[in-house]
Amino acid sequence: MSSQIDPTTRDYGVTDVGNLARTPSHRNAVLIALVTEKGSVPGEPEMGSELYTLTASKQTAELVTRAIDLTRTALRPLETEEIITVLDVGAELGAGQLRLQVDYQAGSESHFFEYFIRVN
Repeated sequence: MSSQIDPTTRDYGVTDVGNLARTPSHRNAVLIALVTEKGSVPGEPEMGSELYTLTASKQTAELVTRAIDLTRTALRPLETEEIITVLDVGAELGAGQLRLQVDYQAGSESHFFEYFIRVN
């Protein structure tokens, strides 16, 4: 079983504590960068994102563009620290939600990360 943070429930998908040693830290870093409110961590003013501001937004094309920009901005510190390399960021509106897709590379492996935001 994978021991990563589930983007839907924001819980660890761990039933065996021994699995924590195999947690892909880059995946957790991506999730933390997206869900943490920017400026909310003392001493780390660049950590986090402003994606939380989108929850009150109406579903428009501008929302998709803004979400992609905010996602890229939130992941920039991870690229600077060479934890990941962002390959592509996409966003798609659905029924009351915005789906973000991030394709990135960690080491020599490519990964896909999906995150959902509720919108009006």
